[in-house]
Amino acid sequence: MMKNDIQIYNELAAILYAHAPRDSAIIKLKFVMEVEANSGGGVERFYFDYIDTQGYENWFDIGVVGVPSKIGDLCLELREFMIKKEQGKWCAFNFFIDVGGKKFEANFDYQNQ
Repeated sequence: MMKNDIQIYNELAAILYAHAPRDSAIIKLKFVMEVEANSGGGVERFYFDYIDTQGYENWFDIGVVGVPSKIGDLCLELREFMIKKEQGKWCAFNFFIDVGGKKFEANFDYQNQ
């Protein structure tokens, strides 16, 4: 059975939060994923940032074997879910987690489609 978008967002948030740097100054985690616009769905690249209380943005790495591919799989699953629901085929996905507020925001780019 296919997961819905909220289930996928929750899994992404849990993985990112579990592997983010532990620093009380971090207020927001940011995840960006881009896929090739005309591909069969393969991941092109993704990266992880955090924003601290001063507004500075810095990157972090998830160096645990298998975790980045799990994140990529979830993103492609989300993309397929949205295509099946006729919400469009996005080429970039920005996912923000408000650590203190326990909220998330998802933005999609449909450019080059």
